[in-house]
Amino acid sequence: TESAASRRMDRVLWGREDQDLSINSLRDFLVHRTAWLDKQVAMWTAGEIPDLYFQDIKDNDWFYESVEYAVEHGLFTGSSATQFEPYSPINRSMAVAVLYRMAGSPETNHRSDYKDIDHNAWYKAAVDWATENQIADGIGKSLFAPNSLVSREQLITLLYRLVLNMGMQVENKHALSAFSDSEEISPWAYEAMAWAVDSGIIKGANGRLNPQGDTTRAQAAAIVSRVYQLYFDMGERS
Repeated sequence: TESAASRRMDRVLWGREDQDLSINSLRDFLVHRTAWLDKQVAMWTAGEIPDLYFQDIKDNDWFYESVEYAVEHGLFTGSSATQFEPYSPINRSMAVAVLYRMAGSPETNHRSDYKDIDHNAWYKAAVDWATENQIADGIGKSLFAPNSLVSREQLITLLYRLVLNMGMQVENKHALSAFSDSEEISPWAYEAMAWAVDSGIIKGANGRLNPQGDTTRAQAAAIVSRVYQLYFDMGERS
């Protein structure tokens, strides 16, 4: 037809003269991907939990087991079926969604009315629940700032409020002055940070707690997994 010559020149220009090569590559990908999916389905059917499958996580990464645990227990999901984005920072909408799942995704009659949250947002129920239970609140002027990044002390404080809200016993007697950056901890976060150190949820690195640093998804998965194992996972505690 009239476009045949143009299509041929396009293949020459972009090095795709052999259509069969592209078709075969696509076919090979689909065959291997289908085989992998069949294997995963078979494992679930047999009552086995398949290995973690994210292309951006290796089994020798320090956070591999934490991410595996968090995903298996429904606390975290990947950014896609094959990507977890472990080094991307976690934001407020993600954080409240994780805490909501930790609490069992309970029903709530509360309806928050933040100007910056659409009523159809995937995390709306989590924000409603967190607001109702005073675990997370807005930043003023009817704003929640769902895309604002979450620091380490902020995530620890949210988790501390969740544990207290669930009526669980906590220890927070640790003096944090041994950490060289203890003066960087906000006064409102000190009690929660002391609890986290006492409980072994955070240990710091090189004598620092880095309370103001942004929390990556891998770090959040590790912290959340430790809290969940200590306070929520009956199987782990029995």
